[in-house]
Amino acid sequence: VPGGAGDDNSSLSGATVPGAIDAGEGNNFVTLSAGTAGSVSAGAGVDTITLAGATISGAINSGAGNDIINLTSGTVAGGVNAGAGADTLNVAGATFTLGNTKLDGGATGQGNILNLNSVNQTLVSPQSNLVNWDTINANSSTLTVSGGDSLTAAQVHLNASKFVARNGFSINGNLALNTSALDMQDDATGDKFNVSGNYGATGSGSSLLVDADVAANGAAEL
Repeated sequence: VPGGAGDDNSSLSGATVPGAIDAGEGNNFVTLSAGTAGSVSAGAGVDTITLAGATISGAINSGAGNDIINLTSGTVAGGVNAGAGADTLNVAGATFTLGNTKLDGGATGQGNILNLNSVNQTLVSPQSNLVNWDTINANSSTLTVSGGDSLTAAQVHLNASKFVARNGFSINGNLALNTSALDMQDDATGDKFNVSGNYGATGSGSSLLVDADVAANGAAEL
C-alpha cells in the first residue's frame, strides 16, 4: 500500500495487508490499531508511527527524519529501525511485550531517545536488541537482565525504577538513578556490575542493593 510523497494520515484497523504499508516521504501519521501487515515504512520526513494492536510480520522502518514511534500494543516480529535523525521511541510496557523484539535507533550521536514506560519485564539480549540509542530512560519500570549481558547507551536513566542485575552486567555509558534502585542481591557475593562511564544517584529513595559477607570479607561490586 503506497502512500506516495506528501503528508499522509494512514491507518490499519482490521484489514490484512500481505505486503508493505509505505507512507512515503513527508510528515506522515501511521496508526496500526488492528489487522496484519507484512511491513511498515516511511520515507524522509517527520513521521509518527503508532503500533496499537496490529500484527506486523516484518519490520517497522521510519526512515530519515526526527521521528516518533509508539509501541502501545500488538507485535512487530521484524523489530523497529528508526533510521537517520533524532528519533524517539516510546514503549508502553503495561500493554506491549518486548520479548525478543529488536529496537534500533538507526545510528548513535543523533540524539535518539528510548523511553521504557512501565516496562516490568526481562530484557532479552539487550546488547543486540536495544541498539543505537543515545539515551535510554526507564520510567516507573522494573527491568531484569541476565548475567553476562550488557547495554550500550551514552546515558541510561532510571526514574522511579528498579534495575535487577544478578551474576554480572555491564552498562557501556553513564548510569543515573533518580529515586530508583540497582538490585544485585542473589544471596551470593562476587557479582560485578560494570559502568564504563559515570554513576550517580539522586532522590531520597535511590539505593544500591548488594550481598555482603562480613566474615569472608566479600561483597558484590559496582
